Amino acid sequence: GFGGFQMRNNNIQEFRARGGYNGISSRAGVSTDDFWGNFSYVYLQKLKNPKFFLGGQANFLSQVRYTDILSNSSLHWELVGSLGIAARAQSPFTIPLLKKQVATYAQIYLPLIAYVSRPIYGVTVSGEMEHYVSTLGRLGNTSMEFGMHFPIRKNNANRLRIAYQWEFLRWRDNEVHKVVTGQHAISIGLLVSMIQAENPSPF
Repeated sequence: GFGGFQMRNNNIQEFRARGGYNGISSRAGVSTDDFWGNFSYVYLQKLKNPKFFLGGQANFLSQVRYTDILSNSSLHWELVGSLGIAARAQSPFTIPLLKKQVATYAQIYLPLIAYVSRPIYGVTVSGEMEHYVSTLGRLGNTSMEFGMHFPIRKNNANRLRIAYQWEFLRWRDNEVHKVVTGQHAISIGLLVSMIQAENPSPF
C-alpha cells in the first residue's frame, strides 16, 4: 500500500490506500479466495491533553470472495463507504537498553453512517445488487491500530513505522443473511519526510 502522513502543531492528517489477498479454509474443507481493498482519510485535532486527538474519518472498503464449490452463488462481495469518528492517543517512549526514543500510538475508527452495496442473496450469477444506507447498529465496522515510529538515525526526519492492525466487519440483512469478517496484520512502513526539519521529533 501507500499513503501520506502529515503532523502539525494541532492536527494530524493521513490517507492510505491498501489492498491484499487472503486464502480462507473452513473446518469442512471449503476454500475461499478473498480479495480486499481499502482507502481511508483521517483528520484529527489535538485536544487539551496533548497526548490525545479526536476527529473524523472517511473510509472505503471493498471485499470480494470467490468460493468455487458454491456453483450457484460462488461470488460474493461488499462495497462499504462510511463516515465516522476517529481517536488517537500517542506518547514518546524510551527503549531502556538501546536508550533510543520512539513514538508509540493507538488509533481507533468507528463509522456512524455507511453506504453498503451487496449482491442479492443466492443470486450472484445474475449480478443483481442491493443498496443500503446504514447507521450504527445494523453495520458493525471497527478498525484499530497500535504502532511505533522509530527514527532511522539521529537528526533525521525519516521514520520507520511498525504497527499491528485489527479490522472487523459485521453486516446484517436479517438473522439468516449476514456477513461477519475480520482480519489482523502486522505492517512495516517507511515514512519519508518531504520537507527539511530543523529539529526532527517523532511527535
